[in-house]
Amino acid sequence: MNRQDKIKFMNELEEAGIAIYRGIPALGGFRTICFTPEDTLDYLENPIAFCANHYGLSVDEYREWMDSQGSVSCGGKTRAGKRCKFITDANLEPREWKKRQSKERFCHLHGPTAVAHKEAVR
Repeated sequence: MNRQDKIKFMNELEEAGIAIYRGIPALGGFRTICFTPEDTLDYLENPIAFCANHYGLSVDEYREWMDSQGSVSCGGKTRAGKRCKFITDANLEPREWKKRQSKERFCHLHGPTAVAHKEAVR
């Protein structure tokens, strides 16, 4: 059965009142969504790519969002030159997480107020 035949069959199921619901991974568990016939086939072909696309993320962004639990880390550097691990934002929905990832976010040690405080103390 080719893709078009499968979609036709699933459309017939939908017309008969049969819907396909599936939980996809989300922060803290799963989010249940109603799949269209196309969604069903896309999910079966590549679940990770489907989930990433559903959330408006690339596959790499989706993995990072899930791994970070929707958290954004400080953009500052430690004395050793490594990225600061302080969390500036947590439990963000994917689009907000992506938006904040693209901006330099800083914790209280690396942000503008920390720099101003260090200069005032000198």
